[in-house]
Amino acid sequence: MEKSYRIDGKASEDFHSEQFQRKLNTIFEKPKATMAERLFNGLGWLSRGRQSSSVSERLLFFFTALEALLSDKDAFVPVADSIARHVSVILSSRLDARESIYSEMKQLYKLRSDLVHRGARKANQLNANNLQNFAETCFLVILKEVSLDQKHKDFLCELRSAAHGKMWPFENGHHQRK
Repeated sequence: MEKSYRIDGKASEDFHSEQFQRKLNTIFEKPKATMAERLFNGLGWLSRGRQSSSVSERLLFFFTALEALLSDKDAFVPVADSIARHVSVILSSRLDARESIYSEMKQLYKLRSDLVHRGARKANQLNANNLQNFAETCFLVILKEVSLDQKHKDFLCELRSAAHGKMWPFENGHHQRK
């Protein structure tokens, strides 16, 4: 059976709106070093994760999507820690929820590292589904809240500040999430 997406009703209206089409064009044009470029790369990996039936592959593809979106060029920044911290900031403004999301992301990243570096195949469907939910929600929030023209390095600076208690998003007139 071939898998497909059905877009109708409100989703179809939103897809064909001028605002959404502008966002799509910006993502496909992917100006260098911007959020659009990172979204372009990450959305491709997100799609691969959705299409894969292998739990291990799904885990790797969803983490690759998040890394494409949230990783830094700085070699001194621990990837697992920064990805977990950034995801927690994007998904919640409540500090207690951020801590919980951070912990779960660290556990999921450990599964990924065990798979990549030791060949361990301990991940299960629930792990892959949870990671998929985190990844898809991050992409959705960023698509809604972040200017696609924003420089990626500036976006990461915002997330780092928010990881120390500042509200995010906090620039460009964005509203505060609850």
